[in-house]
Amino acid sequence: MKSVLVVDSDVFLRDALKILIEQNMDYKVEASFSKGQDAVDYCKVHTSDYIFTDIRLSDMDGFQLAEKVRDFLSDIKICIISSSHSQGILKKAIQYGILALLEKPLKSEDIASILSQNDGYTDDYSMIIKYLSEIIDSHDYSRVYRECSNVAGMVMGVSGRKNEKTAQILRVILTRLLSRYIENPFVDSSLTDRFTINVNFLDDEIMVEMWLCNFLDFIYKHRFIERFSSVRSVFEYIDAHIKEYINMLEIVEQCHISQQYLLKLFKNQMKMSALEYIQSRKMLLAKWYLYFEEYSTMDVASKLGYGDAGYFSKVFKRYEKITPHQYRTNMRQKETKSKGKAV
Repeated sequence: MKSVLVVDSDVFLRDALKILIEQNMDYKVEASFSKGQDAVDYCKVHTSDYIFTDIRLSDMDGFQLAEKVRDFLSDIKICIISSSHSQGILKKAIQYGILALLEKPLKSEDIASILSQNDGYTDDYSMIIKYLSEIIDSHDYSRVYRECSNVAGMVMGVSGRKNEKTAQILRVILTRLLSRYIENPFVDSSLTDRFTINVNFLDDEIMVEMWLCNFLDFIYKHRFIERFSSVRSVFEYIDAHIKEYINMLEIVEQCHISQQYLLKLFKNQMKMSALEYIQSRKMLLAKWYLYFEEYSTMDVASKLGYGDAGYFSKVFKRYEKITPHQYRTNMRQKETKSKGKAV
């Protein structure tokens, strides 16, 4: 019999949650509390398998409760109940290793789905999947570039920077998101081959960031083309010439598409212009060159089709808030420090 604790300041919600949980065989609510500290004190002397807690308690929040309880029960599974799931809450849920976020009003099928996972949480990574799905569903491509570095950090945190575990998480991300957004993705192996996960190259957080950015880029483009087939040639042209100077006139002439129509489509589907999309893809490549190669800023600018290194640095700083040289220095110091801790 699995032991469950319920923590909520509302006695009626505590009683309702007890009923919903105990509808599932082999699960029993052993105790319920209105305050987080009472639950912490209980966990000092009792073993429990799950905690279902409201995000807002009178003396602490659900994340603080999770942190305190794990001082005594490191493997306890924690589910947080909230009336809304903002981007910040999702991030914290991943950072604190929360099993699931439940939205009010509670549904019996949601409770059953969580409990049916039993001890499979370590292979689930549902919070990371949910966060990435939110980025995709927002139709705001700027979030791909802006937030994949954060998600990469979360993945490395969950995996403990262990290559095999990192690869396992990426495989789950690949399978779940392909299944969710691509029709019949596994009819052949072309998609999974395209996003090969090589365990030997997962030492660096930036490798995970690049993989995530390229994978989400593929999903964004696939969904865009699925709705508007005329943009297929646009993306093919951009991919083929991404390391060259590209302007809108070239795109519309080569792809036989109206400039105004293309602008409207990108704004609706990506919340940015085609040129902004191109810049973000170039900046991702710039980060690769700066971190893994010894090219000068001028060399990187030239490799990406920028005739003026100063202009390239200005664009890079707009995206990263620091100069190319500062980025290279900061990232290498960060990785050296992280690897030292992992050892």
